[in-house]
Amino acid sequence: MRAITVIACVYHASLNAADTTHNLSGARTGDSLWLLLLATLVLAGVILGVWRRWIIRSPNTQTNHLETQWLNAIEFLDEPIVLVDKQDRIVRANRAYYRINGISSDDVNGQKATAYCHPPEVASCPVCEIRDSGKDATITLEANDPCNVYGYPTEIRFRAVRDRDGNPIGTLQHNRNLSQTREAEKLIRKSETQFRALLETAPDPLIISDANGNIILVNKRCENVLGYTQNELIGQSVEILVPHSVRHRHETLRNTFKQSPSARPLGNGQQLIAQCKNGDIIPVDISLSPLEIDDELFISAIVRDVSEQKRYERELKRLASFPHLSPMPIIEVKTGEHCPLEISYLNPQAEFLFPDLLLKNTDHEILNNLEHYIKTARQTGKPQTRVIEIGEQVFEQQISYVADVEVAHINLWDVTTMHQLTNEMTYQASHDSLTGLVNRAEFERRIRAALQQAEAEDILHVFCFIDLDRFKIVNDQCGHSAGDALLKQLAKIIKSKTRSSDTLARLGGDEFGLLLEGCEMERGLKILQTIVENITAYRFIFDDKSFSVGASAGLVTLSKHSGNISHVMQAADSACYVAKNDGGGRVHVYQPDDQVLAQHTQNIQWAHKIQTALEKNQFRLYAQSIHSLTDPQEILHEILIRMIDEDGSVIPPGAFIPAAERYHLIQSIDRWVVEHTFQSIESGLLQGGLCTINLSGDSIGDPGMLGFVMDMFNRYQVTPSGICFEITETAMVTNLVQTTRFIARLRALGCKFALDDFGSGVSSFAYLQNLEVDILKIDGALVRAVAYNKVNEVMVSSINTIGHTMHMKTVAEFVENEDIMNKLTTMGIDYGQGYYFSRPQSVEEQFLVLSQRNQVR
Repeated sequence: MRAITVIACVYHASLNAADTTHNLSGARTGDSLWLLLLATLVLAGVILGVWRRWIIRSPNTQTNHLETQWLNAIEFLDEPIVLVDKQDRIVRANRAYYRINGISSDDVNGQKATAYCHPPEVASCPVCEIRDSGKDATITLEANDPCNVYGYPTEIRFRAVRDRDGNPIGTLQHNRNLSQTREAEKLIRKSETQFRALLETAPDPLIISDANGNIILVNKRCENVLGYTQNELIGQSVEILVPHSVRHRHETLRNTFKQSPSARPLGNGQQLIAQCKNGDIIPVDISLSPLEIDDELFISAIVRDVSEQKRYERELKRLASFPHLSPMPIIEVKTGEHCPLEISYLNPQAEFLFPDLLLKNTDHEILNNLEHYIKTARQTGKPQTRVIEIGEQVFEQQISYVADVEVAHINLWDVTTMHQLTNEMTYQASHDSLTGLVNRAEFERRIRAALQQAEAEDILHVFCFIDLDRFKIVNDQCGHSAGDALLKQLAKIIKSKTRSSDTLARLGGDEFGLLLEGCEMERGLKILQTIVENITAYRFIFDDKSFSVGASAGLVTLSKHSGNISHVMQAADSACYVAKNDGGGRVHVYQPDDQVLAQHTQNIQWAHKIQTALEKNQFRLYAQSIHSLTDPQEILHEILIRMIDEDGSVIPPGAFIPAAERYHLIQSIDRWVVEHTFQSIESGLLQGGLCTINLSGDSIGDPGMLGFVMDMFNRYQVTPSGICFEITETAMVTNLVQTTRFIARLRALGCKFALDDFGSGVSSFAYLQNLEVDILKIDGALVRAVAYNKVNEVMVSSINTIGHTMHMKTVAEFVENEDIMNKLTTMGIDYGQGYYFSRPQSVEEQFLVLSQRNQVR
């Protein structure tokens, strides 16, 4: 049919051409006949060509049918498709192409495609260039593109059409309207922006994870609260935020949620905790919501930091615990930025103690300078503490600001007795109880101050180290009471030869220190020689026995080049060693060359011994029992350490601990004690009761110590509630920030803490009430004479009262006889420790004793 149609068209065209020629010329009929004959010949050739192409060379009928169906399908596409031959002529297009361009097939088929590619004023465009290249490609024309004839964003795809030999014969062009796609993308972006904005405006950390707990999305609030950035959390397991001690519980809670996913709090009212990047553990509330996407479960968790809420709840409980008739004076002051301070409440005890308080209002001396403390409390959010003295009475105040109601709460304690005791304790903390001289701690403080002054003002001082030569003979022959009497008399002799500006101290045992401030070496040498001569000339008589002890002394100048206190003390000690080694009874001035002798004969030897003992495991654990004074069956254990010498003898800690502290080996010793204590507990060698472990100030200040202890809990099967760490008052004050963090982290696990040697330093009531400790150990120097000295009795009783008020258990050290034990029991002390109950034993020996005791029972 197509061949016939073509033939008919050609024939018709030839007739028209002949008629046209005839009409135009108006003559020569013969010419028209020739034209007719020529048209007939052309017609015959066309018929032959069509017959050869469509009849002889056409594919089989089935293939033609499939191609026809495919072409018909293209007709029904809503997107324009056009086929262009190699000469850029339109061969065929679908209906959408004609409709969109507002043309028909009769108008464009066989026409140049360039006319429909771009506006007439545009000479060329990317569409033309790609079509001319005959390559496969895809381009996008935006709506405002000068080459775009459609007025909307269009994606144009080109596919080269080739013959059976692979030669390009045309291009198939497919146009796609991107308007709806762009709108959909815009809606998606808007939705994503809204979702992200909603995520980031959440006031709490929001974490989305899959069902296995892998984090896939977090908001920036996580970094503010938990310390992790978004990149650090995405891809990690949620277990990274869960402390090791409770991960097993968290896994159970997560599996329970997966079995029945519904929006609810995690833990069903349990107290939950989270671990921040810096290691801090904070209390949290967690709300979970399930998200199901394509039949896959995701979990959305809102993590709320409730640290402040818990603190506020505790504060409310604390305030609620004060009844209206509390013996503690309570004052409430109304405050505000633009309002004057005004008392809004007084409890009866405050009215009784200060009857003129309402009349004077905030002008009363008990509220002096109150506005400054309220302002500080408001800015910092922390209670402020101060001490006010009114006449002979001393009050300690805690000033808290309550922002919600704009009032300040002032709680007062009458600490007059405590203040007097504190002054006494301060004196005792800085003075030797036997001689009344400055003690070692206070003396070292003054040496440090002298070194600072020497460096800042280029002033010279002299430090003298005095060691008695034959003092041990007096102790051995006449006892310690004679030795104490001799030390008192010698202290008076030395004191009488010094200036009023000098400081004389008893450093321990039979050793004295003398600081001569603003003194040249020559003058100091004369003073020290006079002292040594007077000690040598003195005869001590006791029980009809006469003794001449003598003394050796080392002298060192304090200047801006002296270095730190360790160098100075070591230099003076070395000089004294040289004087004693030369026969005693003389003074030796420190020279730099003496440093070698001192290092190789004293502390360096101990440092080497300690290092060797650590490497060869030559330390042994000892324990001393701590007995309950109310329940004989309850026994605690303080863990101690001893060094085993090469000959098998036991070296007490007093011999090597000072060197360990001086040469920074104490941290290694503390770690050895912690690990071997945990090993002994796990193996059953240490049984029953609480085990207390001493930690030095250096260990508390070591940032890695906390991680080490946590690792020990993970490595050994030790219950945290069975471990108590003892920290001295001095170590706690020196490293207060680090100590507070250390205590908080381990108390969160269940560990307990004891404040050791309380009463040996300066102890403030406000300072003590802010310490998170469970046990208060009263210094043995106070306990030793509690049964015989009224001042000691009052001080121990006061410390016990303070401890119980703070909900702490009290332990009295140095309980050496039954009189002391009975006195402590009467006072209400909780526990006693000392030789009256037991001496330190190795943990192996103690295990055997406890085993035999249990068999008897």
